Amino acid sequence: MKKLIILLLTLGLLLTAALAEVSLPANLTAIDASAFEGDLALKGRIVLPASVRTIGSYAFAGSGIHALVVPAGCTKVEGTVMADSEAAYLYLNGAETAVSGSLTDVAYVFGPAFGSVSSLNNFYAADTLVDHEGFYYSVTEGLAIPLCAVDGTAIDGDVTIPKLVNGQPVRALDTLIVNGCDNLTGLYVPAYLEMPDHLNVSTYRTMTATAPQTTADYAEVGQTLTWTTTVTGNYGETEYLWTFETDGIAETISTKVPTIDFAFASAGSCIVSVMVKDEVGDIAVGTADALQVYGTDAVYRALLIGNTYTGTSLDHPGSANDVTGMRSMLMQMTATPYRIATRSNLSADGIVSAIENTFSGAAPNDVSLFYFSGHGANASGTSYHGALIGTGTTYLSVARLKTVLDEIPGKKIVILDTCHSGQMISKGTGEVFGVSKEELNSFNSKVVLVFSAQAKGANDLANSGYYVITAAHSTEDAVTMGYDSNGDGVPDKPYGLFTYRLCQGSGWNLATNAKTALEADADDNGEITLYEAYAYARYKVHTVNPNQTAQIYPDNSSMVVWAK
Repeated sequence: MKKLIILLLTLGLLLTAALAEVSLPANLTAIDASAFEGDLALKGRIVLPASVRTIGSYAFAGSGIHALVVPAGCTKVEGTVMADSEAAYLYLNGAETAVSGSLTDVAYVFGPAFGSVSSLNNFYAADTLVDHEGFYYSVTEGLAIPLCAVDGTAIDGDVTIPKLVNGQPVRALDTLIVNGCDNLTGLYVPAYLEMPDHLNVSTYRTMTATAPQTTADYAEVGQTLTWTTTVTGNYGETEYLWTFETDGIAETISTKVPTIDFAFASAGSCIVSVMVKDEVGDIAVGTADALQVYGTDAVYRALLIGNTYTGTSLDHPGSANDVTGMRSMLMQMTATPYRIATRSNLSADGIVSAIENTFSGAAPNDVSLFYFSGHGANASGTSYHGALIGTGTTYLSVARLKTVLDEIPGKKIVILDTCHSGQMISKGTGEVFGVSKEELNSFNSKVVLVFSAQAKGANDLANSGYYVITAAHSTEDAVTMGYDSNGDGVPDKPYGLFTYRLCQGSGWNLATNAKTALEADADDNGEITLYEAYAYARYKVHTVNPNQTAQIYPDNSSMVVWAK
C-alpha cells in the first residue's frame, strides 16, 4: 500500500510539475523519507494536501522544487526535508507542527508568528508576507524586506523591485534571493540601495526632483528670489540641499521644505541646483539653467558705426570723422565710462551682428548706445521701406533694428545722423538706388513711428527703455559740412553738422580734435541729459541750416546720456 501511495504521489508530481501548484491525492497522509530525493524533474511550488500528517527525512532533498507548503494539520516535519536543494522556502501553516532539526538547508521558513519554528534565524511570520508582483516581502511598519519569488517558475522576464511595498520602504537587498527563477532575464532595483554581491542587478532612480524654479529671468546683487522644486517618490523626512554657484564660488544651504529664499551677494552667472535626500537615503538632483546676476553699478556700452560707402555713388567720407569725433567725446565722459566699439562699412546683417556682439551681457540697469552715421532710405512698397543703408546694396529696416535692440536689457540710446545729407541728395539724378528725394524725406518719420510704438498701446516711450535723437525732421535734409584741416582754404575734412554740434555741446570739437566746454550742460552739473544734448544740437544746427531740425523722443527726457 505504501508503494502505491508513493507511485500515485510521484505520478501526480511529474504530471503537474510545470504548474504553479501541484495537485496530490486528497487522502495522502504521509510522505516517506527520501521519497523524492534527487528528483530534479520536480519544479515549482509544491502545495501538499491537507491530509498530510508527516514528512520524512530527505523527502525532497536534492530535488528541483522551488518551495514546499505544508498543511496546518501536519504534526511532524524532518529538518532535512529539503537538504541539498535550492528551494527558496518552507511554508508551515500550523503553529503546532513539530520540526526536528534547524532547517538550515532551506533559505526561508514561513509560519505562524508564535509557532514552533518562530525562533529560527531564517524564519518570517506569515502574517507579514505580502505578495507583490510575484515576490514575497516581509512588510512591517517602516520596513519592507524583499525575500524571494512566490513561485520561481512563474517568473518570466524582468523583475523590478519597488521602493515602497504597501507604503513601506525597501531599505536593503541583502535578504533577496532569486532561487528557482530560471526565466528571470533582468533584476532592476532602486539605486539608493547597497548592492549585495550575490545579485546581478541594474539600478534605476525611484525619486525625481525638478530643476529649481523662480519667477525672475535675472537677478541683481542684493535681490532675494524664491526658488522651488517638485519631488516625486520621496519617503518620510526629506532634506533639500540647495547650491548656488556663481562663477565657481558655491554656497550650500539645507532646508526641510522644497522652497528657499536666497539673496544674491555677487554678480555673475549663477547655477542653482538642489539635491534631495529622503529618509531611506534615496537621492535626486535638479539643476536649473544659469541665471544672470547683475551688479548694481550700470555698465555703459557704445557701438559707433560709420558707413562711408567708399568707391560707390553713395560715397560719404564724413561718416568716418563722425565716428572718430563721437568716440573722442565719449572717452572724455569719465563719469559714464563707455566701453566703445567702432565699426565701419557694415552690411545690414553686419550691423545686426555688431549690435548682438557689442551689447551681449547687458544688464537691466546698463546703458547701451547705438550711433549710426550714413545713409537711410524709405520707399513705400519696397523692401527698403524705412531702412538704414548698409554696404553691398543692403538695407536694415528701423523695425528690424528695434527688434534686435529689444533683446538688450536696460536703457538704450539711439542716435541717427543719417538719411537726408546734402551730399547724398546732391547726386546728379537726385535718386539713390532709384529712391526719390521725396521718398527719402519720410525716413525720420519712420524712425519716430517705430521707436515710439509701445506694447499694449502705452504712449510713454521712456517705459520702453528707448531714448532717441535723429538729425532732422521728416521733411528736412541733414547736411554735411567741411573743415579746412590744413589751412589751404579748401574744406578737406567732412563731417555731419548734427554730429559736430552734438559733440561740441558735450565738450569735444571733432573738426579740430580739441576739448571744449560742456556748453550743452544747462544746469552746469557735469551731466548731459538727452534733452540737453538734443536742445543744444538743435539750436546750433538751426543757426547754420534753418531747414534742419533735430528730433527727440521722448520729449524733455532727463535721462543722462553721458557725464564727466
